[in-house]
Parts: sequence; C-alpha cells; structure tokens
Amino acid sequence: HKDLMTSTIPACKDCKHYYQFQDFLPAFCKFHTYEEPDYINGNISKFGMSVEYARGQENLCAVEGKNFEDT
Repeated sequence: HKDLMTSTIPACKDCKHYYQFQDFLPAFCKFHTYEEPDYINGNISKFGMSVEYARGQENLCAVEGKNFEDT
C-alpha cells in the first residue's frame, strides 16, 4: 500500500474575501461576484459566487487560490 501524500491549499475561511451568514449556510466570495439586473425597478444587484464554484474554475480563484488574501 502506498503512503498518501497530503498537500495544502489556501483555505477560503482564512481569506478576507470569504463570508458566510450562518455556519450551516453556503459560503460566498466577495472577490468573485456576478450581477443580477432587476428590470422592473432598474437596479443591478451584486452577489458573491459560492466559494466552491470560484475555487473550481481555473479562470477564477481555482484550486491554488489565486486571489487569496490573508485576513
């Protein structure tokens, strides 16, 4: 049996862009956002992407945490 190698990556919870309203709710990123237009009221709201999505996309934060900033 092979020994498993463990490596580490920056943890979103240690990043200044991380936010979570409650422990049991999903966590979001304030760095990677998307806009959602409200055509009726004429507002554009900005929302944080889920940390799982941002870290899973090579063009966003990716596995290595390209936009990680320590808290």
